[in-house]
Amino acid sequence: MNHLPDYISLRPGHPDFLDLPWDLPLDCWREICYRIEEVERGLSRHTVVFVNYDGILYALKELPAGQSEKEYLQLIQMENLRLPAVTPVGYSVTETLKGKASVLITKYLDNSLPFRSLSFKAI
Repeated sequence: MNHLPDYISLRPGHPDFLDLPWDLPLDCWREICYRIEEVERGLSRHTVVFVNYDGILYALKELPAGQSEKEYLQLIQMENLRLPAVTPVGYSVTETLKGKASVLITKYLDNSLPFRSLSFKAI
């Protein structure tokens, strides 16, 4: 049975994510979580995994304790201003084998391009 997160805040209309292995750091999920999907993505200084719920992909980004709520609220503000950004779904706080962590949950942005796949020409 999976360890439940200490706290999880989610917007309505999304899964509860309670079947995920919250007691493990995200970088360990690939080996044991059947919901993980490999997706081409840009570079990130934080661990990011993608999970599939009924064909809908969600990105989970592990951050230091307290940071996921701040980033979530910033994304809500961007959404309210109608700025182009990923859709914020929620965030969690959990105790992993490596200590306290927070996880930002966003809906995968369809048709987005990883930054490294773009090429730029000097003008």
